Amino acid sequence: MRTMTQKALLLLFLPLLALTSRLSAQNPASYQLTVEYSIMGFGSTATCGSLYEVYALMQNGSAQLIASGPLDGIQPGEVWNFPPQTITFTPDNPVKGIATWGKRKISCNKTAASDETDYLFPAGDLSWFDVNVGGLFAGYNAESNMHITIKPVATGYALQNQPTEVYPAVMQQSILKAVPATVKTIAD
Repeated sequence: MRTMTQKALLLLFLPLLALTSRLSAQNPASYQLTVEYSIMGFGSTATCGSLYEVYALMQNGSAQLIASGPLDGIQPGEVWNFPPQTITFTPDNPVKGIATWGKRKISCNKTAASDETDYLFPAGDLSWFDVNVGGLFAGYNAESNMHITIKPVATGYALQNQPTEVYPAVMQQSILKAVPATVKTIAD
C-alpha cells in the first residue's frame, strides 16, 4: 500500500507526466543535414555546360536535391567554394548517404568526365555526425572536398493554458500544455 506522501507526489507529478508525453507525441525528432563543399578545377578549363549536383540519398530509395550549379570557367587548380546547404529530415525516412554528379566538358562537343559518386554513411546512430570527404566530384580534382554534418533540429515551445483536460476530481484544475513555438499568444 502506498503512503500518503507517495500518493501526494503521484498526484503532483501526474500533470507533468501528461505534459511530457504530449511533447514527445507532438514533436517527432527531426534532423538537419548540412553540406559545405569546395570544388577544384582539373585538367583544362571547364566549359559548355560543365556542372555539379549534390543529392541526399534517403532510406526509402528516393533522392533529394540539395544543391546544383554550373562550373563553366573553373580553371585547373582553381578552387570554388560554395555556401552551406541544409535539408531537414525525420527518423522515419533518414538520409543514408550523399550522391554527387559531376560533368566536366572541355569543349562543347567533348565531355572529359561525367559520373555519379556515392558516399554512404556508416551504420549506426547518426543523430550527430560530422565528416570530411574528398574526391566526390567526377571530372574535378580529387582535392575537392565536402564537409557533411547531421545534427538534431532545436525545437522551441510556448505554453498555452488548456482548461478542458479531464483528470480525477482532485486534479480538476487548468494545466499547462506545450504547443509548438509558432503559437504567438498565450491564453489566460
